[in-house]
Amino acid sequence: MDSQTDGRIVNASNDPAENAVTIRTAGPWLQDGLAVVNRQGQLLQANAALWRWLGMPDATLLPASLSSMLMGRPGIDTALKAAMQAGEPAGRLQLPGGSDEPDRWLQIDWLRRGDEWFLHLDAVLPPQPESPMPVAESDAPRRCQVELQLRRAEAHLQNLLERWPGVVFSQRPDLSFSYVSPVIESLTGIPTGDWMRGSHFWETIHEGDREELERQLRCCAATGQSSTTLRVRNRSTGRIAYVLEQRQAILGVGGIVLGYEGFWVDITRQTIAEKSMTSGAWKETLAVLTMGLAHDFGNILAGIHSLSETMEDVLATVAPEHRGSMNLIRRNAMMASQIVRRIVALHQGKLGEFGYHSLNSLMTDLEELVRKIVPRRIQVESEYSKQELPAYLDAVEFRQVVVNLVLNAAEAIPQVGKIRLLTNRHSELPSVVNCQGTIPSPPLLEVIVADTGTGIPARYLRSIFEPFFTTKSLIKGTGLGLYNAWLFVERHKGAISVESTEGQGTAFHLWLPEATFQEAERHLSHDQAVRRALLLLDLPGRPRDATAEFLRRNGYLVVVEEPERAFAQLYSGDYRIAAIVLQATGQQVPSVELVRQLRRRAPEARLVLLITGRNQDELPVSLLQAADLVLSQGLSESEILGKISTLFN
Repeated sequence: MDSQTDGRIVNASNDPAENAVTIRTAGPWLQDGLAVVNRQGQLLQANAALWRWLGMPDATLLPASLSSMLMGRPGIDTALKAAMQAGEPAGRLQLPGGSDEPDRWLQIDWLRRGDEWFLHLDAVLPPQPESPMPVAESDAPRRCQVELQLRRAEAHLQNLLERWPGVVFSQRPDLSFSYVSPVIESLTGIPTGDWMRGSHFWETIHEGDREELERQLRCCAATGQSSTTLRVRNRSTGRIAYVLEQRQAILGVGGIVLGYEGFWVDITRQTIAEKSMTSGAWKETLAVLTMGLAHDFGNILAGIHSLSETMEDVLATVAPEHRGSMNLIRRNAMMASQIVRRIVALHQGKLGEFGYHSLNSLMTDLEELVRKIVPRRIQVESEYSKQELPAYLDAVEFRQVVVNLVLNAAEAIPQVGKIRLLTNRHSELPSVVNCQGTIPSPPLLEVIVADTGTGIPARYLRSIFEPFFTTKSLIKGTGLGLYNAWLFVERHKGAISVESTEGQGTAFHLWLPEATFQEAERHLSHDQAVRRALLLLDLPGRPRDATAEFLRRNGYLVVVEEPERAFAQLYSGDYRIAAIVLQATGQQVPSVELVRQLRRRAPEARLVLLITGRNQDELPVSLLQAADLVLSQGLSESEILGKISTLFN
């Protein structure tokens, strides 16, 4: 049933116990008449308003024939019977009130549940004809003015709904749409017209969020409103979007849900940023904790190993029969120490540090680690190339990508199964399907992580590398693992591809260029070519030293000066200043006048505003607008360097 008609909200209930809608009209005729009618046309229940309209004193005659009670209104009885015989689940009738009441029509909304019909009857104004009715000449200008104002308001509202970046909707109790704004097509891949003709709601909601959304709907029915975040899948592309849903329930008498009104707002980009910040902060904390715990645990194991060696020699003469047991303790302590060393090795170095590595060596170390973390029901096998596989890459990020692929493979194996780790070298370009990135020119290197799990449905293969794509529930998976793998191969001028068969398993292939041992020289030449001088203004209360050291460590020449000497430095000719860096902290903020002077006297230099310990929204808008680049609080070091590099490029 429509949620809005002639400005009057009308809805139908999902609950077979009762149905009610609040519609207010002016007039003495009928207001809020409620009735329950069975399949035989007998009136089972009615409220006081309907009894008064029917001219009956009370409900003592129930059950009674509805037709007999409507004998004075044959048109209404006939139309109502025809509507009930049509078998529609819900509907609306608008009928003339009769010659004795020409200024009122009767509106009947019905909802069928099982063998019973729930009716709501109310008086409404007669519908306006399509063309204006003849009116007195004196009333014509006024009527034209009102009609023009209404059309303008309607056009303005329609324009807002079409241009607003969110989705505005009105739903019936069964969650089919009586109205939805056009933005839903770009979000779900389903045309707006199809939404109005059928219910596609649940097929667009991510499988992992349906149970939570059902709980939110029950909460909305109890409280009248709800707010939640859910994932929506585009039917055409498979792309996953995060949306914030605000929903308002329209409740009738007794708290019956008659419909919903609400909106969706796409918050995908905000969610990516939030998850990245949360994940980055936790990884940094976890790295510190792991290194500390591993160091202490390694010391304990070293003591056990040393003592067991001594005891083994003693037992050789005192109790030879126990020497084997002590030897087992010593060997296990040594194996545990090796595991600790591998855990520490995972945290050595930092993201962004490129170097020459052997893929076979990296994979061998990772294999011994993953054997300890995958369930025992899963067998880990390996087959590495007999050729040397030199690669110029970020070893820390490579380990993260491979470990994530192995953990995904383990989760895809419900019972017993197998994970295979392989490396290859190709002298010719291989045939690749479902690929993201650019396959390097031969010779190229290949790393394979394959499993015998449940496989990936074919319809998802082109979407699995999109951010947030996951078939797990919202609390169990972020959908960023394969996306990060894609970013890794792109940064290394490579590609990632996938082959999968449902019920048989999946294989991910990392394609990387073979090292020519000229990469480091090219990297160094590139760094020297882009080395630029930055002028860092030294204002009171600023963390000058830390900022200057950070920029110098990453290849920039940093000149630190006080504001009074900044202009002298700009004109000295000692350095060609590429950018001026100002910091806004909790204690100090650069003045707008200082920024304007720098703009006038150094028009070629970029102006960078670095915000620390302060919310960006607290700064003057004129200051933010004057800067070429604003580095807000919360950005990682790699993000800051990337934005500065982009500014110069």
